[in-house]
Amino acid sequence: MSQPALKTEEISNELDILLEKCRRFEKVDGFTLKRLKNEAKKLLSKEPSSAYWILGAIGMFEDDIDGVHENYKKALDLSKTPLIYSNYSVSLGNMGYHSQAFDLLKKIEIKDDKRLLFLLDSGVMSGHFHETKLLLSNQFNQKYNQRFNIDHEQVISFMDHKGVSDADLRKLIEVTFNVAQQRGIFTFKPPEICLSPDEETFCFEYWIEVPVDVATVVELNTQLDSSIIEQCPPSITKQSGFVPLFITARDE
Repeated sequence: MSQPALKTEEISNELDILLEKCRRFEKVDGFTLKRLKNEAKKLLSKEPSSAYWILGAIGMFEDDIDGVHENYKKALDLSKTPLIYSNYSVSLGNMGYHSQAFDLLKKIEIKDDKRLLFLLDSGVMSGHFHETKLLLSNQFNQKYNQRFNIDHEQVISFMDHKGVSDADLRKLIEVTFNVAQQRGIFTFKPPEICLSPDEETFCFEYWIEVPVDVATVVELNTQLDSSIIEQCPPSITKQSGFVPLFITARDE
C-alpha cells in the first residue's frame, strides 16, 4: 500500500473514532479537526478523491453542510466508488439529512450488512416507509425484516388510511429536522414511534440528549407547530394524525 493510501486509511480510522464520540454526545475538539483537515489537504496532490471525501466528512463534525456537499461532490467527480457514496451518505445521515442519505445509498450495489442496515434505517428515519418495505420484499434477504418491525407496518397502514404518501411524511420529517438544525441540534437516534390509545395519532418523539433546557424545548415545539402549518401539504396539516415532538430526558 502506498504512503498516501496508508495516510488515508489512518485518517479514516480517526474519523470513525470521532464519529463514535459524537454518537455518545462527547465533544470533538477543534484542534483534532484542524489537524485532520491539514493532513487531508496534503493528500490533494496524490490522492485527491480521498482528500475530498475526508474534507467532506470533517465538514459533518463542523456542522458545515455546504462543505460536506462541496467536497463529496468533488470526490465523486474524480471517482464514483461505493466507498465515497457510502461515506457521503453517513455524513448526511448523521447531520439529520436522512432522505438524501437514503437516495445516495440507492445508487450503489450494497453487499455488506453495515451499509444495508444504514440504508434501511435512513429510509425509515426519512419517511420512505413504503419504499423501504418494497426494498425488503424485492431485493434483500428476509432476515432483514426484523429491522422493519410491527411499528413500521402500523405506520404504513395508518398512512394508507389517512391518505398520506411517503412524500407527504418526508416533508413533515424534513421540516422537523430543519427546526432542530436551525438551533444547532443534530439528532442521531431514531425517533420513538408511538400510537395513541385511541389509535388516532402517531407521535414521532425526537429525543434531545445533549444539554437543552426545558424552555428551549418548548420553543422548539412551538416553532415546529408553526413551520408544519406553513410548509407541509394539506394531507399533513388537516388532521393527518402524525405529530412530531421534541422531548428531553427531563420530560420523563
